[in-house]
Amino acid sequence: MDTSVIIARYKPGDPLYNDSNALFQREYRFVISPLVLVELYSVFSRIRPYIRLPKPLRGAALSSLIRFVVDDCKLTVVYNLLVARIGEEACRVPLEYIYAMRLADALRLRALDLLHVAQAALLDGEVEALVTGDEEILERRERIEKLTGLSVASPRELI
Repeated sequence: MDTSVIIARYKPGDPLYNDSNALFQREYRFVISPLVLVELYSVFSRIRPYIRLPKPLRGAALSSLIRFVVDDCKLTVVYNLLVARIGEEACRVPLEYIYAMRLADALRLRALDLLHVAQAALLDGEVEALVTGDEEILERRERIEKLTGLSVASPRELI
């Protein structure tokens, strides 16, 4: 699940607001990477005054807000712990970073978007599709599927 879809659920002015809320009412298993978790902290720290939250959370600590969002959206944080070597160097880099670097030239996405695609693709068997409202990722969905086998969908396509 891409961060944009999660954020949209709590931001009434967002174009994905209705689709996101409808999607999270469905019985899917939604998984996120630690990267999405960091993005949630970053985005919610900046947009808190513009989002719709239950009254008890309006003055709550950011960590409580994120815990609410993870529970409310039924999100599971998953992570592939493999690491790899780069050439002869003893540098250890998480596998999803290596994969993102290999996909960069073919996909030409922003760094965080590349990492989302790589993380989701590496969770083979656990992820049916990367759900996103990001237009650049959606525009490249055929290329992403061809290169990685990962399906990409907008929230509307799943409701």
